[in-house]
Order: sequence, then C-alpha cells, then structure tokens
Amino acid sequence: MLQAYKKFWTGYGSFRERTTRKDFWLATFVQIIFLIFFYAGYQIFAHIGHPVLPNVLTALSYFFLLLLWIYFLVTLVPFISMTVRRLRDAGLAYGLIFLNFIPILGSFVLLVLNLLPHSKDKAEIPEFIAPKRKNVVLDDKGKIGILRALKYYFRGYFSFSGRTSRRSFWWTQLVFAIFGILFIIFFVMNKALDQLIFGQIFVGTEVMEFILVIYVIGLFFPQLTVHIRRLRDAGLTNFAIATLLGGIGAIVIFKVILWKIIDLSYGVNHYDLINYLLFLLIMILIIAIFSVEMMKSDELATEEKTLIFRKID
Repeated sequence: MLQAYKKFWTGYGSFRERTTRKDFWLATFVQIIFLIFFYAGYQIFAHIGHPVLPNVLTALSYFFLLLLWIYFLVTLVPFISMTVRRLRDAGLAYGLIFLNFIPILGSFVLLVLNLLPHSKDKAEIPEFIAPKRKNVVLDDKGKIGILRALKYYFRGYFSFSGRTSRRSFWWTQLVFAIFGILFIIFFVMNKALDQLIFGQIFVGTEVMEFILVIYVIGLFFPQLTVHIRRLRDAGLTNFAIATLLGGIGAIVIFKVILWKIIDLSYGVNHYDLINYLLFLLIMILIIAIFSVEMMKSDELATEEKTLIFRKID
C-alpha cells in the first residue's frame, strides 16, 4: 500500500506509462482515508462548536476544512495522471478522463472503468515505476565558501532529496539574512523619506514593497528544501523532519484561523492561554530545529535506523 501511494506522488507529472489496477485502488484507498479524516474533523468540530459566536472549536473545524482543501488541490494532478495511466493499462482512451466534467455520474463511471483488468494489448507500454532521483549532495571536501554554498543552494532549488552540510547551510543563511536586513533598512528609510517629502507613500516605496514580497516568495521553496536537506544531513529521518516542519506549519495556520475567529466573536472570546501555548510550542519547535541545524553531519545518526534518527551511511 505504501509503495502504491509513493508511486501516486512520484508520478504526479507522468501521463505516458500505465498503472496497474492494484496500485490504482490501493492509492485511491489511502486517498479516501485522508479525505474522510479531514472532512470528519471538520464536521465534528463544526457541530460541537458554538452555533452563534465562533470559538476555538470553530477554529478547529475551519482548520480541518482548510487541510481538506489543501490536500484535495495538491493531490488533484497526481490523481488525474494516475487515472490516465490506469485507463491506458485497461486499454481505454485517456480522453475518458474528461468524464469528470459530468457531475457525479461521470466520476462514478470513470471509477467503474478503472475496475477493468489489464489489457494485454497494452503490454508493450511500460508500467510506471517510482523514479530514482539523483540526490543533490554537496562535495564537502575542503572548505566551502560563500560562492560554492550559493551554487549548491540554487542547484537544489527544487530538491528535497540529498543533504546540505552545516557550513554550506549557514553560509547561505548568512548571505540572505544580511541581504534581507539591508533591503528592509533601505525600504524603511525610503518610506520615511516619502512621508517627509510627499506626506504619503510614493510609487518608489510601493515598488520596493512589491520586490520585497517577490523576494520572500521566491526564497520560500529553496529555504524549505535546504532546511530539509540540512536536517537530514544532521541525522533525522524524513518522518522526523516532516513532524517538525509540518508541526510548525499546522500550528501557524491554526493560530491565524484562531485570530480570525477572535475577531469574528466581537471580543467575547480571547483565548489568551491557548495563544500563549501555541506560541510556546512554535518556539520550542523552532529551537529544536535550530539546534539540529547547528550539529555536524551524521551527529544524530545511529547504527540502526529508528523512527526519528536515520542510519549512518
């Protein structure tokens, strides 16, 4: 089942091969479990929440609803590509995927078609196999300077696999931190100058604000991947990394929803203790991540792989 679900994700952009009936339905089963879990969480907390004034239970219901939509949208393309491969495996035209545009009935017919066995006429089409990705592994021989660290940073822009050494990681963090601080200082000074000269924000400040937003968005993905590679290099497993980073993301999303709920409750609900505990939990996770990223390569790795620590290479 796990292998089928892995193929589901790794084949998100593959429409050429074919997927066996077994792999299709195992992956679909896992997909349904996740969707039911998120939807059930939404319905449960929505029903036990306050019917008039939004409260923390209402925030939890919206949190699960948001997770439901995120999961649905993220898995939409992988599911479509897997369905196309399954139709090809059954000897059917891939154009049948457009049956999904017929509400309810079209999707039901498509699922029935995916129950058909493998067509021997399509035996020459290779079965989809999860590709073996090349790891972006840094060559740590000798000293890694700023330019070399930046080279590997952008080389691994979209790479979640492989590792990033401690030296390379902190060189890049230092460079982007300095650049970001200088840009913010220049932005604040320019904004103050606009207020002094024009009495309002001028177009130059708005352009700089737009550039700052683009800068932050542009660095989000490579920062995410380089943190994952650094944590792996220190000795954490993928499960531990997903727990740390996913935990922070989930808590931040819930805090944002909770703030909105507090506004909608017209100040009746404050939840200061919950906000404090969530903030404390975020800080604990951030400190834990920072501590691990300060460690040298394989410092947390063990002789035998565990749920949290990976095996020494």
